[in-house]
Amino acid sequence: MLPGLTVVERNQIVPLLFEKNGLIISTDGRALGRAGPGDTIRVMNIGSRTTVSATIGNDGVAYVQR
Repeated sequence: MLPGLTVVERNQIVPLLFEKNGLIISTDGRALGRAGPGDTIRVMNIGSRTTVSATIGNDGVAYVQR
């Protein structure tokens, strides 16, 4: 990651993706912090209002940690 590179701002709506053993679940989430690629932040699932830890990809997608 380049220092200072931000792809996700706090409160931004981001794609939230969980993938395991061929199962893919995708929904919208709200970033609870500012982050760049490779950073891990808390993201709130908008549908269930639960928070999860997710790693931000270069594409701005929040990938749920397994």
